[in-house]
Amino acid sequence: MNHQKPEEILEQSGYTSRFCGITALDMYYGKNPGQILEMETNADLITLSSLFNSIKFPGEERIDAIIPVESEQQYYIRILDDTGNGIQTWKPLQFYYSPSSRRFYDFNDMYTMIKNREQLSAAHIIADPAALDSWWYRIADAAVLAARYGWSVDKTVLQIPGIQRKPARLGIGEQRIILIRILETQMPGKGFQVLMDSGFIEEHWPLVFSMRGVSQDKDFHPEGDVWDHTFEMFNYIKKPDPDIGMGILLHDCGKAFSQRQNNNEFDMHAQIGAREAVVFLRDLNFSGDYIKRVEFLVNSHMLPSHLPSIPVYTVEHIMTNSLFPKLLEIYKCDISSSFRDPEGYYRICEHYRKFKKNRKNPFRTIDGKVGRPMSVKRGY
Repeated sequence: MNHQKPEEILEQSGYTSRFCGITALDMYYGKNPGQILEMETNADLITLSSLFNSIKFPGEERIDAIIPVESEQQYYIRILDDTGNGIQTWKPLQFYYSPSSRRFYDFNDMYTMIKNREQLSAAHIIADPAALDSWWYRIADAAVLAARYGWSVDKTVLQIPGIQRKPARLGIGEQRIILIRILETQMPGKGFQVLMDSGFIEEHWPLVFSMRGVSQDKDFHPEGDVWDHTFEMFNYIKKPDPDIGMGILLHDCGKAFSQRQNNNEFDMHAQIGAREAVVFLRDLNFSGDYIKRVEFLVNSHMLPSHLPSIPVYTVEHIMTNSLFPKLLEIYKCDISSSFRDPEGYYRICEHYRKFKKNRKNPFRTIDGKVGRPMSVKRGY
């Protein structure tokens, strides 16, 4: 297996490459670049095909090729001087890092702005004669910058101008990138708020937009409607995790499609939401494994609060799932966002700790009762 990085292979083959945009900014700020690394190169598609066997061509406006590497990382390649991928949005994104010279390059004199993380405003927009065609790209990039680096965004740049036609929606690949990059951050709520305020979510993700305006009982959710509740939950994420982030984003997406049943205001909303989440993620071409993880989190997100009153053997398969600790983290964010006492969360954690301990103890059943399984031999 070739363990060389794409930039090393390109350099050895006589081509130049440079990290750009979000990846270059991540390197400048000392952040983990996450799943996606943006790179520009002067190698053409034929050359890239001969150098990388696993290369893919997504047909997206700003992505000429994708090169998978070890783990879940992927290099998203743009070819220099290729007029087919020319949509640029913000001057701070025209920021580069050269792996060969190990230097940063700033061609728009944005260093002070980047260093101080100044507010994104109209002064930072790249003049574009086809502004309407780049509108959603501009909004999406602003959302990522807000979530990833904490930059504030002047709300006037989010207001779509008076136009005769609607801007074209972003491609599936671009939408997936936005979600990944926002969910990798400590502040995903800042990014999603930009997308909601600008109309991006309404235009691209109707399932997420359906949460807005779905009222909830103020006794349980004083923070507001389903979207307000979801947005508030992002403030309590302990550390960035795409599974937890997507689980939070979609955990209550079924409430818009559920109905009251007796005293249950949103009957079966977890199960309904899990089905809706699967369709949503499939439409965005997320991997099957990732979809299964999110489906589990959405479908099971109501379970933790009921664990002490449920026979352990009926939920053992859930509590032994490797995703269960993430389910507990979502539960913590859920109750914290509603200003409920965290004591319930700690009680469930203790319940889970005892379950794991009893499960390892051959002299107790999984619910903690004293018992000697038939498989244990008496010592005579």
